[in-house]
This record gives sequence, structure tokens and C-alpha cells, in this order.
Amino acid sequence: MKNLLLLGTLSFSIAFGLGIVVEKDVTKSTIIGGIATISTISSAFVLTKKSERELKNTHSHTANLKSVENQILSLKSQRKELVKAIDSKTQSKITIEAEYKSVLVEFERLKEEIKSLNTQRENLQNVIVNPEIQERQIIQLIDNKTDSKIPIEQDNSVFAKIQKPKKKIVNKTEKDTLYAKNLFSISKNFWSIYEYNVDTFRSQIPRKDWGHYWNKMAHGFAILSEENTLLTYFAFYGGSHHYKLLYLLDKFFSDVTQLQIDVNIEIIDYGCGQALATTCLLDYLKHNSLPNLTIDTITLIEPSEIALSRGILHINHVNLDSHKINIKSINKQLQDLNKNDLYTLNKNIKLHIFSNILDVPGFEINNLANTIRESQSGINYFVCVSPTDLQNRIQQFFNFWNQDGCPMEEIQLSSDDLYHETWRFKSDKFQLNKIHRVQKLFYVNL
Repeated sequence: MKNLLLLGTLSFSIAFGLGIVVEKDVTKSTIIGGIATISTISSAFVLTKKSERELKNTHSHTANLKSVENQILSLKSQRKELVKAIDSKTQSKITIEAEYKSVLVEFERLKEEIKSLNTQRENLQNVIVNPEIQERQIIQLIDNKTDSKIPIEQDNSVFAKIQKPKKKIVNKTEKDTLYAKNLFSISKNFWSIYEYNVDTFRSQIPRKDWGHYWNKMAHGFAILSEENTLLTYFAFYGGSHHYKLLYLLDKFFSDVTQLQIDVNIEIIDYGCGQALATTCLLDYLKHNSLPNLTIDTITLIEPSEIALSRGILHINHVNLDSHKINIKSINKQLQDLNKNDLYTLNKNIKLHIFSNILDVPGFEINNLANTIRESQSGINYFVCVSPTDLQNRIQQFFNFWNQDGCPMEEIQLSSDDLYHETWRFKSDKFQLNKIHRVQKLFYVNL
């Protein structure tokens, strides 16, 4: 404002002076000076306002520039943080990859170690032969020498001093349990044991839990590991086992008795569970007169130790007291078997039972068949039965022998559904039931 006053005074003085010179009149000169002063002050005022606006705009742009600079600084700071985070993640990834590779190396090392241990175990099994097998091998040597009419020196030969061991029950049976104690009061036949399991299942397990234990069995594929699942399996499947096997046993014994000779039979029950199939077979022999037939040895193969013990209990309960049978239990899965586990005498007829097991996945059919072939000689019958066989594993097992070039014969059987009364858990009563079956019965001369 002070500058405007000075500018106006200067303009007035100049205009007034010029007016005096030109007009020679003070009044006119004063008017001219006033007009010039007003014009100058107005122009200056307008210029001043314009400058103020430009100055404000300049300040506004400066503020915007500062804001942009601050944003740029913030973005740079965020970029640094992101770079740090990416570096940290990259380092974590590198660490994880290194740990993963280390785990893979350790896994491979453990695989090799397990493989080495399995080899050592098999070597030990080949070296440390079960005394019972040693005795039976010696007896076999004696039999072979007798059959070939090679004389044995009675005074000097070690074979002359060895006597054939007596049959005995291997003491691995379940005992001192409530189930075992109550079983003594049950009639000594398969169906009575089946009904006892149904009654015990119904009284011991609340009905609301029946579905739970049904699911735990996984349609019969699960390895049974507790009392309630043992009861559940027998109650749910015992009746159908019984009727399917009766049909096969009729065909088998009809074929064997045509030999018209005294026959010793060795039974190998694969994946036997609670020995339902073998118990059914012994019950069949009790009710059918076959005087020229003797069960020499029973081999039970089952991965569940509790099921094995109960299976031996069932066999001992049904078996005739007048004839003690040698029972050998093998607590293994089928894929872990070796030829020493399946040792039998050449002169005996072997009955291999596969009841509700060949259709179960988890082991190679051909590997098992090859182990059997390497361990057996003489006449071998194969009883194969399952409720279904969606993957044709029974046929695959049969094809192995059919293509192997061994003398064999398939005994033709019907696989039509059977109709019999069994206990049904949905209705909780015995009623007519359709029993599905897929089965084969054949023999191979090895």
C-alpha cells in the first residue's frame, strides 16, 4: 500500500508539471495530475492483485510439489520394506528347499537301511530254522529214503535215533478272558460259536454304536485290533462264511475221497482272521464220516495277533479231543511271507484256503503265488471264495497257475447267489439273506 501511495504521488507530480508547461493553467494541470494519479494507482492496484493471485498459485503448486515429494519418499520407504520382505521370503524358501532336500536324503538313507535290515532278517530266518521245521525236514528225509528203498543203517545212522514228533497244540490260544471262559459252555460247533458272537455283540455293544464298529471294519478289509471289532466281524460275516464254505468243502472232500487211500492233509489258511474258515472245516469233518482222512497240520496266517489267538481258541474248541492237531500261527501280512513260513511235507495233500482275502487289495497276487510255488510240492488244492471280486484278483491267481505249465485241474463250481438265514444287524434278527459269492476250486500238482 505504501508503494502505491509513493507511485501515485510521483505520477501526480509528473502530470502536474507537464500540465503547467503545456496548459499554463494550474487548475487544468491539477486535474491532469489527478487523472494520471488515479490511472497509475488503478493500474498498479490491478497489477498488485494479479501478482498476489500468482503468488498464491505459486504457493499452492509449491505445497503440491511438497506433497508429491512426501508421497515419493513414502513409496520409496514402502519399496524398501517390500524388498526386505521379498528377501526374507526368498531366504525362507531357500531354507525350506534345503531342509526338504535333507529330508529326502534321510528318507532314502532310511529306505536303504530298512532294505538292509530286511535282508538281514531273511538271512537270519534262513539260518535259524524253527526246531519244529527241522524235525519235520528230518522226517521228510526219512520218508524219502524209505520211499526210494535206500537202506538206513540202524546202528550208525543219526536218522535211526530220531523219532517222529507227536502232534501238539501250539500254546498261543486266547485264555483267561471272559470270552474264552464263556466259550466252554457253548456247543462245539461253528454255528453255536457264531450265535454266541451275535449274542455277545448285541449285549456288549450299544445299538447306537453298531454303525461305528461296522465302519471300523472297512467292509472286512481292516486288520482287527480290539475285542469289539472281533465280535462285530464274526456277527456280521460268520453266517455267510459258513454257507459259502460248506458248498466248497463238499466239492473238495468229494474229490479227495475218490483217491481211496489214507490221506493226510495240511491246511494253510491265508488272512485267516479268527480262523472262521478252518473252524468251519473242522466242524464239517465232525459231522461227516471220513475215516481215511486226517488233518496233520494247520497253518494260520494273519497280521492281527489278537485275531490269531482267538482263531486258535475256536479251533481247539471245535476240534475232536481224540485227535490233537499241530497248529502253527504266523503273525504276518501276506506280502511279508517267505517260503520257510509255508513249509509242508511233500507226501501230504495241501489245502490252501483263501476265504474273503484274495479280493482284498494291498498285496501282489503273483508275488504270493510265486512264494507258494517255491515252497510247495505234491498235490495242492486251492479253495478261493469272496463275496465280490471287482478287480478279478481270484481269476488272476488262477491264471498264474494255469500259465505256469503245472499239471492242474479246475473243479467247476457255480457262483450263483446262495439264500440262507443269517443275522442281519439292520433288523436285529435272523432272516433269509442273499449271500453273494465268487469262487474257484482247483488243484495243482507241483
